Amino acid sequence: MKSMTGYGKYESTFEGRKYFVEIKSVNSKYLDFNIKIPRSISTFEEDIKQLIAKKVSRGKIEVNVRIDNYSEVGKDIKFDDILLNQLLTGFNDLALKYNIENNIKMSDIINIDGIVHFEQDLQNIEYIKEELLFTVNEAINKYIEMKTIEGNKIKEDILLKLSILKNNIDNIAQLSYNIIDEYKAKIEKRLNEYIISSDIDKNRILTEIILFADKMTIDEEIIRFNSHIMQFNNGLNTDASIGKKLDFILQEMNRETNTIGSKTNKLEITQLVIDNKGVLENIREQIQNIE
Repeated sequence: MKSMTGYGKYESTFEGRKYFVEIKSVNSKYLDFNIKIPRSISTFEEDIKQLIAKKVSRGKIEVNVRIDNYSEVGKDIKFDDILLNQLLTGFNDLALKYNIENNIKMSDIINIDGIVHFEQDLQNIEYIKEELLFTVNEAINKYIEMKTIEGNKIKEDILLKLSILKNNIDNIAQLSYNIIDEYKAKIEKRLNEYIISSDIDKNRILTEIILFADKMTIDEEIIRFNSHIMQFNNGLNTDASIGKKLDFILQEMNRETNTIGSKTNKLEITQLVIDNKGVLENIREQIQNIE
């Protein structure tokens, strides 16, 4: 199981080209990317997205890419010939006009803004892509390693909370076992107290008990709740992306809990229902961070 939050980075060097890739993420219902990459290799942005999407299903992912190119590959120097020609012509005219020596040097020209442009273009060099994606893939592995560590911590805590839910629902089942017999005895006691005549309509008592049983029996809810616990446990032990599935199961567990709470009038069961609702809310908060 993996958390949606994670961090990973990796650096690599190839013949004077140093790559740095950093990946971090926070919670999101969908897979969102924010990639910061130098213009010289920006054509590979989509390749980076596809590589991450193969291993990550959702989360708001920020990727920072840097390349320090100390090799001769992909470098180019551009001169603004039009601006240079205008400047040289202007210098000559100025020297002639004021009868001064025109001793402009190459170092003077280089220092003039806009004359010289240093450019890098690595986008059409195939092995640059291979080097970059190798670095990205290693960063992804570091990133997923941290997501897995965080995910296992969440899993351990959720398993503990599931055991509390299981214990509570078992206690609810035990408390509800003789709830119908208790209600029957309660009705008979009240009838004996308030009805002077010994001629009690047994059929009426039976009808009341049947109506109560139909309304208050929670056997089905308990069975479904236990089934959801089992499904939740199974989900925690899979390597697939499970966050959305667990969220759906949790909604069903909450629904069964609410139904049990609405049907019961027994204080002990009501207290256990309240406890379970608190535990379910805690689990809900945790699975928001599960991929």
